[in-house]
Amino acid sequence: MLFLELTGYQLPEIIGKQPRTFLNGPETDCYTINQIDEAIRHQQSLKTVVLNYNKQKEKFWYESTITPVFDKTGNCTKIIFVGRDITAAKVKEIELRRIVDVTNNQNDKLLNFAHIVSHNIRSHASNLSMILDVIENADDVDEKLSYIEMFKEGTDKLSETIEYLNEIITIQKNTTIEKKEINLKKEIEKVKRTLCQSIVESDIQITTSFPTTLQVNVIPAYLESIVFNLISNAIKYKSPHRRPLLNIGYEINEQYTVITFKDNGLGLNLNKNGHKIFGMYKTFHGNNDARGIGLYLTKNQIEAMNGKIEVESEEGVGSVFKIYLNEK
Repeated sequence: MLFLELTGYQLPEIIGKQPRTFLNGPETDCYTINQIDEAIRHQQSLKTVVLNYNKQKEKFWYESTITPVFDKTGNCTKIIFVGRDITAAKVKEIELRRIVDVTNNQNDKLLNFAHIVSHNIRSHASNLSMILDVIENADDVDEKLSYIEMFKEGTDKLSETIEYLNEIITIQKNTTIEKKEINLKKEIEKVKRTLCQSIVESDIQITTSFPTTLQVNVIPAYLESIVFNLISNAIKYKSPHRRPLLNIGYEINEQYTVITFKDNGLGLNLNKNGHKIFGMYKTFHGNNDARGIGLYLTKNQIEAMNGKIEVESEEGVGSVFKIYLNEK
């Protein structure tokens, strides 16, 4: 009667029924069920693990050896299940796999970050070294002084790079910052006030298509930065052939609140550049003020809140950035 205790059913409820009709649920592996069918069809025994659901719709994992019994005419008359509940072990296995995945992801980020630091700091250091070498070898004082401005510009760029790298470290380190309920409409209006001069000069029309009462559970500083970067990009990469438009909308699915930023700007060739659009220092349109850091920071901030970002884009038509906010 251990089976009845495990499943929560009474004997009259299950007599004459196939186990799958009352034990299988939304996450039960169809491939495993098909394996069982194949084993019975070929008159073979099978050892398997199946995710089942009890009467209260709670998950449990059952490891069993399944042996079909056939009569003389080859008809399956009954199936013998001998098994055990392995839920506790399976839960630990899943948690361990999750920890390994998180660790591997962090290791990949650290390795990528190490490459970025090595490349960019070395580039700046090399540039400054060359300028110093020129200054040391110049005979004329005025010529030496003319290179001082170049050296200052080089040190400013080095400082800027260090600030960016420090911000990335801060984002990846502070993954436990408390989320708060923020009114999305008010946050967008706040960013628009900050960018008011750029909005006026670009003549961009920004519209919203979500309830003014919509609240999102986020890290406030990250949301402000994300909205700022995406509105800034819509302005920066507007098309010269039409009035720039940006619509900010939303949708809700089972796991995420999805905020969409749809523009009619220059757009991107995703077949060519899709794999590097969220990379650090990646620029695509040759703008002099482009740094290739905004989308990289945006992606890191969203992932730090257990969300994700996706993009749909067509060159010459525009782009749609989808921000998936995990509000749990």
